[in-house]
Order: sequence, then C-alpha cells, then structure tokens
Amino acid sequence: MPKKSKPATKNPSFKFYPDNWLNSEIISLMTLDEEGIYIRLLCYCCKYGSIPSDSQKILFLVGKNSSLALINIVKNMFAPDLNNSERLVPKDLNNLL
Repeated sequence: MPKKSKPATKNPSFKFYPDNWLNSEIISLMTLDEEGIYIRLLCYCCKYGSIPSDSQKILFLVGKNSSLALINIVKNMFAPDLNNSERLVPKDLNNLL
C-alpha cells in the first residue's frame, strides 16, 4: 500500500493592498531602492518572523548591490523583537499604510 503524502506546507503570506501602498506618504517619500529593500525585508519577516538587527547581516540578505547607508535608512522601519534582542520586526503596518 502506498504511503500517504504529507499535506503541503502552506506558504506564509501577508495582506498587501496596492492602493494603500501607493497612497502611503511614508512609502512615497522612499527612493525606489529603499522601497525595494523594505518590501524584500517584509517578505523575510513574513517567512521567518523577523530579520537580524545587525546591519551587515541585513545587507547580506538584501544583496542586489545595496549599500549599508540604504540598509540603515530602511532599518528604521523595523522595531526590536521583544522576544529576541538580536532580531527586528516590522513596525505597526496599520499605522504605516
């Protein structure tokens, strides 16, 4: 008798409202590079729960010829994880968008 396969693990996701994103003053004031870094880091947070607080590690995650200066700007969009001082989580997105 064949083994039953395990149910597929559901991919993590987050709600994204394009109208809110495009109308957000905070997002609109970002450069395209900052915006790209920010959405990429939000995706990492969605998948892993948080991102490292160390700027060099974030730079490694983002890659794409980014700079430490850009990382440090976007890093301000995140807050310390209350459960782990070496990690960051997104600030309240409801207030952002």
